[in-house]
Amino acid sequence: MIPVNQYILNYFDQMVAIRRHLHQNPELSGEEVQTAHYIGTILDQIGIPYTPHIAGHGIVATIKGELEGDTCIALRADMDALPVKELNNVSYCSQNEGVMHACGHDFHTASLLGALMVLQEHKSQFGGTVKAIFQPSEERYEGGAHFMIEAGVLENPKVDYVFALHADTGFGPEKVGFRAGKYMASTDEIHFTIIGKGGHAALLNDVINPIPIAARLLIRWEEEIEKLKPTDTPYVLNFGRFIGDGANNVIPDSVTLSGTLRVFDEEKRAQILAKIEEIAHDVCHQYGATCIPDIRHGYPMLKNDPQVTKKTIQIAQQVLGEENVLSLDLRTTAEDFSYFLQQVPGTFFRVGVANPEQGIVYPLHSAHFNIDERALKTASKMMVAVVFEFFK
Repeated sequence: MIPVNQYILNYFDQMVAIRRHLHQNPELSGEEVQTAHYIGTILDQIGIPYTPHIAGHGIVATIKGELEGDTCIALRADMDALPVKELNNVSYCSQNEGVMHACGHDFHTASLLGALMVLQEHKSQFGGTVKAIFQPSEERYEGGAHFMIEAGVLENPKVDYVFALHADTGFGPEKVGFRAGKYMASTDEIHFTIIGKGGHAALLNDVINPIPIAARLLIRWEEEIEKLKPTDTPYVLNFGRFIGDGANNVIPDSVTLSGTLRVFDEEKRAQILAKIEEIAHDVCHQYGATCIPDIRHGYPMLKNDPQVTKKTIQIAQQVLGEENVLSLDLRTTAEDFSYFLQQVPGTFFRVGVANPEQGIVYPLHSAHFNIDERALKTASKMMVAVVFEFFK
């Protein structure tokens, strides 16, 4: 094993500075103009060639090892922020009102840039090609990964293995977590408009009230979809939006319902979505209303390659110590890195960022989210070690 700990220490301060700059200057999905420009300036300083403006503001940087070898490894970092108003009191607090790196994408990007600094300095020690994929729009459907793949980032040269990591507030910065096989759920947005006939609430024969129809629909979904749900993995069908904008004596013309479906089985996913729509049309027809479905398909289930994950766990145990390598539970959140894993064997793992003593305990997407910046060392160590070991 290469002395990866020593390599990373040389660049830790630079990674911290990069992460804080990105945290101060967050940009929403599809708007990562200055983020991409800043990444480009860092790559120029390192001397790494790159291609910008891929699928919007995406970047692919390439390092060719100087030894013999034709393996190609891709390392991906997402770089978009969230529409969250930051409530932290830190020197590097977001300067863009209502926008925040509340999911750690600044951490992901800085870690990858740090890994590239090491790999560029030591490219005489490996053979093969490293592709660094800086991806926009992870937080917004249909996901930047989908469009970057369509743009050919996994080709020329063809990627053999792909890796990505994510901040985790469940453990500290010296630890990493893995799960082989199914890990994160598919996600779909479910929107329905129930159209009745509005009017005076007292004139029962003149109205078709969409509010009780929508309520009956929610009950039918809960009762009948329950029979289809998987029994061996978690499952979520939940509705968080119900709008019927009438008054105490005014029946609205329509009601809107919005929810989410999360499953770990693509066949069940299709069955459940079809049943949701079938039930909606049946209930609306029964009460003389009309149903307009709008089901927006999100990211597929994320499934880590078992063999790649096993080898990456072994690498982590060597680099960080067995006591710092954890097993992860299934997670009903979603991640568009799943698109990459549909095309190329690889793994998506977690790096701890929590530090209770410093009050760094808030979950992802919180206005108080922050990281213990020592996690930058752990994340970069893992990326560098994975490259060297998978090139052997």
